[in-house]
Amino acid sequence: MQENGTRIYQYICIKISLSAVVVTTVLLFMQASQLEANIYSWTDRNGVKHFSNVPPPDMNAAIDVHREIAYDRDADEARWDLDKKDWDALKKELEKAEKQKIREKYSDGIKEDAGILAEYIKLEKFRLELEITRLEKMPASSFANNLDGKRTAIAFFRTRLKELEDDPQRYFMAP
Repeated sequence: MQENGTRIYQYICIKISLSAVVVTTVLLFMQASQLEANIYSWTDRNGVKHFSNVPPPDMNAAIDVHREIAYDRDADEARWDLDKKDWDALKKELEKAEKQKIREKYSDGIKEDAGILAEYIKLEKFRLELEITRLEKMPASSFANNLDGKRTAIAFFRTRLKELEDDPQRYFMAP
């Protein structure tokens, strides 16, 4: 008889444990909707714009509610790569246009060309030195964790700088 009582007791304990698990799970799912992070924005009486994850104290104010977007590292890196490609393409296009202007002015034979060329040399030297400095400050991870890639990029711009200093006319006339 006592063995039967023990089994009934165990059965009741298991039932209670399962019920507790079910109730806890239901409560967690109910709370999950409250855990969503909303961003509230509103303008107070003084004209100050506020942003918060808590609703404003004055619920009569006009409120904009925005759902928080979870950070997606892969998407962010893809956007960064795309932005970098766009930036590099724009940079090359601007450099090409600038060199074309120099070629046109230099080949016209105008007396002012020497002064203009000197100014372009100064600007190009500054741009190359700035690029070298920027590359030197970048971590190797920016070059696919390849230190040789970083060194190669820096060497390229140092070579271009040397070419500019040695023969500016050739530097600007080269395609």
